[in-house]
Amino acid sequence: MSAQFNTGAWERTARYAQSLLSRSEIESVQAQHLRSVGGLIGADAYGITALEPATLAPCAVATDGLSDAFLESYEEAGGRRGDVFFQYILAKRRAVHDRILFPAGDWTDQMPELGQLLREDGLSHALLAPLFHQGALVGTLHFSRSASHGPFTDRDIRTASLIGGFAAPALAFARERSQMREEFAATRALVRDLPRSVVLSDFNGRRICESERAARLYGIPGSDTQRQLESVLRKNVHDAAMSGAPVQAEWESVSIETTRVTGTRTIFVSYLYESASPQVDAAALVPPLTPREAEVLEAVALGMRDREVGTALGISTNTVKRHLKNIYAKLGARGRADAVRQAIVAQKSNSGLGCDSGCDPGD
Repeated sequence: MSAQFNTGAWERTARYAQSLLSRSEIESVQAQHLRSVGGLIGADAYGITALEPATLAPCAVATDGLSDAFLESYEEAGGRRGDVFFQYILAKRRAVHDRILFPAGDWTDQMPELGQLLREDGLSHALLAPLFHQGALVGTLHFSRSASHGPFTDRDIRTASLIGGFAAPALAFARERSQMREEFAATRALVRDLPRSVVLSDFNGRRICESERAARLYGIPGSDTQRQLESVLRKNVHDAAMSGAPVQAEWESVSIETTRVTGTRTIFVSYLYESASPQVDAAALVPPLTPREAEVLEAVALGMRDREVGTALGISTNTVKRHLKNIYAKLGARGRADAVRQAIVAQKSNSGLGCDSGCDPGD
């Protein structure tokens, strides 16, 4: 019987943990806790409180089995400041019940304000468990019993500590997601109508939103162009998060600067500076390019993507890529922007030099 009970208790605890950690809002975590905890610790009243880590002030409280007037009366009676249960878990960092604090007898007489509140709801015993996450107190679990139900035991303490190990990260993660949603909502409206090319990303480099001008740089959703740009943005966000300072990168004809949004922990902003569209006479380059290669490089200098170049010149995207590869090799260029820059420099210093007579004019 004992082994079966232990197996059943572990299964209920596992279901409890899974159900809490799947919630994304504090209120949802609290509601699920109240629905699930009854099968783990027997009590006549349950409570779960989310605390502000900086001030330890309650920011969200959910109870079952306590009257609506209990919480208001509790705060009027001094709240956390006059609650020796709370002071104990804050100092000892572990759960406590009334018989630990008051082994001599009826504790409600020694804490008249809280004791009177509990008696008004027919309760005589209390257990409070802290919810610590990464060293910070993020909440508490409260259990109360009537005299007929009997006092709490050390076994209840162990069970409360076990389930608190799951409730604490659930509350912390829900709080973090809530903060992210608030930050995203506050900044999203500001970004969309900006005249600049701006992209907002979360700390994983996932795009949150972008201004209309930046959206045009992405090209067709799901295209190679979009995937390449998002890859650069993700690396920029990672580097900015690790260094704590703005970082820059080059992508084709776009210079990208990424930094953390001031006042947030999870949002990064990337400014996309499009290079001017210079007029390039690629045929003037030395070493010389074929006429078709010159056309491809001139189109790239105008800011066209591979697919757009192919459409404009009536050739396939793969052919465009092959021409670009040949251009990079001839110029010793590292990419599109570098090839355009070299073309501009060569045009200034070598104007009048064209393609050798032996150039292949074909594709």
